[in-house]
Parts: sequence; C-alpha cells; structure tokens
Amino acid sequence: MTAIASHPSSARVATGAVIAVLVLLCAILYVAEPLDLTFSVGSEDKAVGNVDENVQSVEEGSPRRRLGLLALLGFGAVALLSAKEPSLKMQGLLGYAILALLLWSAASIAWSDDPGMTARKIAALACLATGALGVARLLSWRQLTTLVFASAGIQLLVGLGAEIALGTFRPLAGGYQYTGLGYPAFTAWSMSLLVLSGAALWRRAEPTWRLGIGALMLAATLALFMTKSRTPAIAFVIAALTFIVVSWPARRTIFTVACLGLVASLGFVLVDGFVGDVFEVLSDAANLGREKESIGNLTGRTEVWRELLPYIEARPWCGYGYESFWTTPRLVDFANAQGWAVPDAHNGFINFALGIGLPGSLLYTCVLGLAFTRSVRQYARSGNVDYAFAAAVLVAQGVNMLCVAIQMAPYLPCMVAMFVLAKLGFVADASPGTSLAPASLAPASFAPALAAPASIAADIPSTRNEAPQP
Repeated sequence: MTAIASHPSSARVATGAVIAVLVLLCAILYVAEPLDLTFSVGSEDKAVGNVDENVQSVEEGSPRRRLGLLALLGFGAVALLSAKEPSLKMQGLLGYAILALLLWSAASIAWSDDPGMTARKIAALACLATGALGVARLLSWRQLTTLVFASAGIQLLVGLGAEIALGTFRPLAGGYQYTGLGYPAFTAWSMSLLVLSGAALWRRAEPTWRLGIGALMLAATLALFMTKSRTPAIAFVIAALTFIVVSWPARRTIFTVACLGLVASLGFVLVDGFVGDVFEVLSDAANLGREKESIGNLTGRTEVWRELLPYIEARPWCGYGYESFWTTPRLVDFANAQGWAVPDAHNGFINFALGIGLPGSLLYTCVLGLAFTRSVRQYARSGNVDYAFAAAVLVAQGVNMLCVAIQMAPYLPCMVAMFVLAKLGFVADASPGTSLAPASLAPASFAPALAAPASIAADIPSTRNEAPQP
C-alpha cells in the first residue's frame, strides 16, 4: 500500500484534489464548447443558421471559446510539467501517425489561401492537443471514463432543466426536437458518450449504485433519440454493439445476438400482421419522425458534397490550409448556391481533404483505425473495460464524421476522442486501475467523494490471479 492509501486523512485530501481536477475539467469543457442555456428558444432558426453569423464566426471567433481553449492549454501545460509518471513515449505506429497528422496540419500554413486564418486554427489545435496530452497523462483510464460520464451527465441534467424552465420541453408535440444546450446532433453525440461511459462504470459498480447509473443511461438514451438526429443515433447503435462485442465473452455475445434476432423476427411478424407494411414502419422508425424527403439527400448534404468535389480535385494533395477552406467569400458563395447557410462540409473527412488534402484525410482515418486496433488489443491483454469504452468512442467518432464536420474542435465528443487518442498514442501503459496522476493527485479511489460506489474506481488487476495494484 502507498503512504496515501495507508493514511485516511491523506487519502481524503488526495481524493478531494482529484475531484477538484475533474470539476475544473468539466468547467473548462463547458466554456470551450460553448453551450447555451437558452438554445432551445428558437432552436429551429438556430439550426438553420444564417450566413452573417457564419461570417462573423470566421472573422471574429468566440471570446468565450478562446477563453476555454486558453484554459485547456494552461491545464494541459501544468499537468505535463507537474506529472512525472507515467512516462510519455511513442506507442508504436499510432504515436507517429498522430504526430505526422499534427505536423502536416501545421505545415499547411505554407500553402494556405488565408495564412492568418490558418495560424488561428493551428493555435486552437495546439491548445486542444496540449490539453488532450495533459489530461491523458494526468488521469487514469478509469478517471477519464468518469470524467466523460460526469461531463455528459451534467450536460443532460442542465439541458433538460433549462428546457423545462423555459417551457420548451414538449416531447409529445409534433416536430419537437430535444436540443438541450446545443445543436441536436452534438447533443445526441454527447448523450451517446454518457451511455457508453455509464456502461463501463456500471460494470464495476455495486448493485446499490447501478440503479442510479442505469437511470442516467436510460434518460440519456431517450434524450438521444428525442433529438431526432439520425447519424448520431446510428453511430450510437454501432458503437454500443462494438462495446458489447469487445467486452463481452464470445458465448454471451452470440447468445445476445441470437436473442435480438429472434425478437426482431417476432416483431416483424407482429408489425406486418397488425399494422401493415413492415418496411414502411421501419422506414418511419429509422427516420426518427423527420420528413422523408430529407433522407434522400441527407438534409441537403449530398448537394454540398457534389459542389465541393471540384475544389478537392483542384488541390487534392495539400488542400487550402488547415480548417481554412471556409473563408468569407466561400461561405457567401455556398449560401447563395445552396439556398441555406452552409457553415462547413458536414463531413469531417471531406473537411480534412479541403484543409490538408486527401493525404491528411487518409492519415486521420489511419489514426482512428490504429487507435481502435490498439484499444481492442489492450482490452484483450488487460481485461480493463475502459479500453472497450475507448474503442466505442473511436467508432462513434468515425461514424459521426460521415455527416458532421467537427473532427478536431472544442466540442465534448471531439475532445473526448482526442483524450483517447493521446492516451493510446503517447502514454505508457500502466496497470488498468492505477491512477496516472502525480502522487499528490493519486488516491486509491476517488469515488467516495462523489458519493458513488468505491467499486467504480476500485483497482482491477491486469490478470485475474494477480493482486490489485495500489
């Protein structure tokens, strides 16, 4: 046992320090996104947007977001300078691929159409990368999972409370979309992370606390589908299946899939017999109650992608500078051509291709693939369920990027993915339950300070026959 663990008063101080770190991180993430308590008021107009707001965002930025990015930079720098363990080193090919992506993005200022804009975007990326590496080194896998659960849980409770207080929470009204504190797609993505992180915590929780975790997971699932955002919903289903396949024993997985197949077959028969055309019903369900016309062109995305292809063909290797394609003239031109305010490509991989060329987009795809492979292998080696959660996060990131263009941006889902990538790519592996914070921030368990079961943060041995590490 360590000295901290053997002295209750020291353990309480260290526990409080870790909780303070988690609270501070939640606050930084809230400021950086940024979220809006009144977003649900007039959310239909905000979802459509207008070109003037897009232009203002490009030319002036957000003071609040800059504050959040600077706070994240400071936090990451302090964490990196104060933490002596674990060591930072390249974790195989993944670390080199991430470094190559960052360097290629920074180099794009040399050929950018707007060097000033690219410099600002690279500065923001430096803040995100430093913060991600600091968080990855400071927190253990278990603490990182708890941070995601706490951040997304706060977003759920505050967002739901805001809608109720403002009188905009009307789930039974036709055309209602739950927004919470931001755009429906981003809210749905965050709710999926709450469910996935909750599943990882639930596996270690005592029975008395599983009810509370399960209740939040259920509320987040309902909120996710009430957003009526199809891509995040599909991404959630695929990520949840990934979590199950990775973390469950093969026999249980096969049995569960067989049972689900049996239930689905029975449902098809009942729907076809009592309702009518089963495929029509399934189509309505998959569309989450939105207009059927919007699914054919993915709510206008396909037209935007078609118009963007000539730009990619013109500069396929280098692009137009990291996150610098969407200048004021192009925002105006695309708004006039499409008939709505197009803020970006609505596809993260296309956005990468526009910014740093097809090689950059392919490099990011390789980063996701290498990180996913490493997380699955680490789970097989250690049995630590947090690696299964990491694999699910990466799957959700890749699927959501097909229709959402926030690949490396100050939004909770993207920052969580960056935390995971930094931890898999640069932080030396430790015992799954060992805190990766410096000694002053390394309690045996921080769960008591959260009034949560100690089993959530209890150490798990790397093998079943070894004693837990302190």
